[in-house]
Amino acid sequence: MSSNSNHPYQSNINAIRKVYTATVTAGSNYSDQPLIQAKGKIVYATFLFTTDANAANRLVQFGVENAGTFFPLGSAKLYQTANITMRYFCFPGAPVEITGGDLIRYIPLPDTYSYYREDFIQTAITNIQVGDQLTACYVWSEYQPSPKYV
Repeated sequence: MSSNSNHPYQSNINAIRKVYTATVTAGSNYSDQPLIQAKGKIVYATFLFTTDANAANRLVQFGVENAGTFFPLGSAKLYQTANITMRYFCFPGAPVEITGGDLIRYIPLPDTYSYYREDFIQTAITNIQVGDQLTACYVWSEYQPSPKYV
């Protein structure tokens, strides 16, 4: 098969990194530091978010934290209420929700951005409660060597 430099899916990406976190401490956000000598991009992330009985509307954002500052890459468009478990899907091109009703939320991510070794991939949940729980957290990233670290 010949190489076509204009192919829309051609990439210089060298590897895929998958991280699985079974359970995050109750009342806490998901956070993972890649610690790779590279720059990367989140391809896909999914997790379950179970809210406790405390009345509060939670809004889930997904992004990158660097030096104590959170940079949201995407946000759910609908809030999650008390006593419910929802599955979240985060990826470029994810649909934008207008109405609720099912137990799935989408968080669209941008097509172009990079994270680096010192960054943390994480959630930022508005009004998170002490009993709220993130579980079954999967994050797939593609990465390539970065001249910054070579």
